Amino acid sequence: GGISINFITRRGNNNFQVVGRAFFTNDKLQGDNRTQELIDLDYVGDRIEQILDYGVQVGGPIIKDKMWFWLGYGAQDIRRLTIAGVPDRTELGGINSKINFSISRNNKAELAFVKYNKSVDGRGAGLYRPTETTVDQGSDGSPFLKIEDTHYFSDNFLLTAKIAYNWSSFWLTPKGGTDVQHGYDMGTYMWSGSWYDYIAKRPSFNVLIDGNFFVEDVLGGDHEFKFGVEYRKTTVYSNTVFPGDTRKYYRNGKPQFARIYREGVWDYGSDRYSIYLNDIYTRGRLTLKLGLRLDREKSVCYETSVNASRIAPDFLQALTLPAIDPGVVWLTFSPRLGFTYDVTGDGKTLIRGNIARYGVHSPAWVATQVTAAGTAYATYYWFDPNGDDFVTTDELI
Repeated sequence: GGISINFITRRGNNNFQVVGRAFFTNDKLQGDNRTQELIDLDYVGDRIEQILDYGVQVGGPIIKDKMWFWLGYGAQDIRRLTIAGVPDRTELGGINSKINFSISRNNKAELAFVKYNKSVDGRGAGLYRPTETTVDQGSDGSPFLKIEDTHYFSDNFLLTAKIAYNWSSFWLTPKGGTDVQHGYDMGTYMWSGSWYDYIAKRPSFNVLIDGNFFVEDVLGGDHEFKFGVEYRKTTVYSNTVFPGDTRKYYRNGKPQFARIYREGVWDYGSDRYSIYLNDIYTRGRLTLKLGLRLDREKSVCYETSVNASRIAPDFLQALTLPAIDPGVVWLTFSPRLGFTYDVTGDGKTLIRGNIARYGVHSPAWVATQVTAAGTAYATYYWFDPNGDDFVTTDELI
């Protein structure tokens, strides 16, 4: 249930086309709205170093009137400096491709593939986050593959079947390294040392059958029926490791306490079965929108292992947990009702109303509540008698 966005990308036709674009700006093309008072204080502020955006699209026939292709490539290079002068660079780039087939007069098919990489050098940079506490973001491009077939049974009735799979993973690598303990000063709000290491894999599989059926002059008006069934399977694996398995806390530079961490592992999956039916009923100036949707969802945890804390292994021990089925199934019934009335009959003055019920996006969080594999920590008083600014087991109380 809920709200979704449907992107319809371009497709090739019988005319061969090549289209390109380019955009560029840098600091010299950026205005300066600082007051003289801020300039006298040497205030610089966030600023652009460079933005470069370019792309090319190519499309045309493979077999005239039967098969067409379309391929697009785009890239962005975004460089900026934070208020503290710390660089932050984001690079985006990937392809969007499509092959369309005319199998018969009444049947059309499509094969689409999308892959788009995102990398960030210095993610999280800010006034209180110096370079060593930022992370570098990388990804596998989250490849997306879709096969779609549409059959036109008549001028009033069509069915579309779609199968899609999305490989989605990304990671955050701390610039300060995973062996350097990181810290936070409660007096100055400054972070130091490093940041946590994180990896996430979130693939999804989706099967959908949609139908459209239009009938005229039934019950005094025209009807446009939209109906469908859907199955969606998603899994999530993520791992969070804190650098040196600890976070040090200071107050104005003086050690206060240490929070000792054990890595957190989330490994779970959820599936959803859905069915829906909508009717757009038109009679004279009145249009009614009636809809019903039913979603059945559940989630489970998979067998999981986590490593012990390197600083407090006796307290935050290694674990191997069996798969867990919470036994919770969510059934969400979502009715929708809306209307539009043309008051003047010329489309210039309309009265509209809508009421609907929406469920949660997914109950996957239910599975996360029944596992002990998530991030765990214990807080200790910390003294640094040797002054090396490094937390060890014998310094904890």
